[in-house]
Amino acid sequence: MAQRNTSISRDEIQKEWENPDPDSPCYDCDRRDTHQVSKPYFGHGDPNADVLLLGADPGGNSSVTEDTDVWYNHKRFWKDYPGTEEEVDEYQSNHKDNFLPISGVKESIPELASIITKLEENNLSVYYTNVAKCNHINSAIEDDDVTVPENVNAEIEDQDELNRAGKRNCASNFLLGEIRSVDPDVIIVLADGSWHINYVFELFSLDTPSGENVRDYVWKHVSGDATSATDVIPVHNSDRVQSMIIPTYHFNMIGRNVSRFLNTKGNELYGSELSPPEKGGKDWYYDLIMDRVTGLVTE
Repeated sequence: MAQRNTSISRDEIQKEWENPDPDSPCYDCDRRDTHQVSKPYFGHGDPNADVLLLGADPGGNSSVTEDTDVWYNHKRFWKDYPGTEEEVDEYQSNHKDNFLPISGVKESIPELASIITKLEENNLSVYYTNVAKCNHINSAIEDDDVTVPENVNAEIEDQDELNRAGKRNCASNFLLGEIRSVDPDVIIVLADGSWHINYVFELFSLDTPSGENVRDYVWKHVSGDATSATDVIPVHNSDRVQSMIIPTYHFNMIGRNVSRFLNTKGNELYGSELSPPEKGGKDWYYDLIMDRVTGLVTE
């Protein structure tokens, strides 16, 4: 299907997901929850934000209920799970307008709260969305006591390709239009693994680095001569969107990945004016990102 080149709001994306016509990208997407039991993630925060945080996939919710069968469904362990009457009613009544204020994102994804708070402290409005709108579908069944409902595909032959195809479908048909609708000054891309960040670079028609590690995307070549965030944090221009693009570590991985980087490839920074901490480094890294973001927004 050809890529859409027009603006599309999160409200319009939700309407397409709920009631897709045969020409809609959602209509034949294997990743879509056709029974509308597991809600997608359509985008939250200020729809006219200064900064757009771009994640990879919705994470699901492993604590919605103690009922094991329902837990599996919310984590999208089953494809085409029909849901009970109560589950379908719950979605229809509570998730019609599935848009949180950015404060709600901080509550529902605590790991994101640090970067959102830092952006807000710099008077920057924030919008958060994912490349894919529907949760991952997995074929793993970890509990022999789980009863798989009839006509549910609990085992998927190639779940990676199914999920990646769904992500590509969302990206080409919704994400670029969603970005045009929000029109942020800066997009912070949260690198959820090397395949994901490489795909996002290709989507935005950006040159990929020579290395294959996430580290190679989120850092410039560093040296002991670095004096500011500009020297170490890359910023990219894309022909596909007007926003400036900053790739960063995923919020779940920042602490350990920054520490690992400083102890290996980034060791020279200990002799620079950037003065990284001997231990940790998450807040130090966030401060570098904020320096770059605020500089770009105020230019």
